[in-house]
Amino acid sequence: MESTEPKTTVNLNANELEVPAEVLVTLAEIGEEVNASLNLDEVLAHTAVLIKRHIDYELFGVLLVDADGLYLQHRFAIGYPPGLAENLRVPIGQGITGTAAATGHSVRVSDVSADPRYINAIESVRSELAVPLMLRGKCIGVLDIQSQNPDYFTKDQQNILTVLASRYHGNSTRLDDFLRDKRVAKLINFGSSVKFCRLAEGIADLYPRFGRTMEWDTCAPQAVLEAAGGTVRKFDGEELRYGKPGWENPHFVCTGRLP
Repeated sequence: MESTEPKTTVNLNANELEVPAEVLVTLAEIGEEVNASLNLDEVLAHTAVLIKRHIDYELFGVLLVDADGLYLQHRFAIGYPPGLAENLRVPIGQGITGTAAATGHSVRVSDVSADPRYINAIESVRSELAVPLMLRGKCIGVLDIQSQNPDYFTKDQQNILTVLASRYHGNSTRLDDFLRDKRVAKLINFGSSVKFCRLAEGIADLYPRFGRTMEWDTCAPQAVLEAAGGTVRKFDGEELRYGKPGWENPHFVCTGRLP
């Protein structure tokens, strides 16, 4: 017998969406995963598992916009035939995912066979839900799920996936750009505050931080790191200071103690 208890929902004013309260737990887990790991594939694999808690899909894919901004290409995929996802290039503005990328809005299709935008890569697919991954108003990729059942994904699920996708801020992509011209011996994954301590211990050398942090997140670990001879600076080279309006930190980079 189905429970008659009312389902708690939370209104997220920023997106004007209502989602079940349990989704907030998943939001927190995704945020922690993004902040703790420097490996994008590990983050995406864990995210696929977390999303399946709320939306049962058969195909899952994360497509990223290429360097020229012309195509979407799979960075991660589940359920696709061997070799298909790796070789699929979707022009921005075409297909369901390309439309989501071009418009910056999620696209939910109940019957792809009746939608002229659909690129028929897998014959058995009937429903698709594509949500853009946005960074500062610009689409950097698309989170896409598909099902063999028609009219499968609901408006509520569309809202949930939109909120979950909003947790991604391109941290790993920006990390790749930051490290491109540097000689990197090894990438090590730790929780955010632990990274400061590893730098202070001399176990690690560099920690670029692109995700959101507040002053109370960084004040104590910054003091520890600087006491050990390390530095915490904004990307323009200025020191990370406190007492800012709103208490939000800009992006910063930490260096380990001097030998």
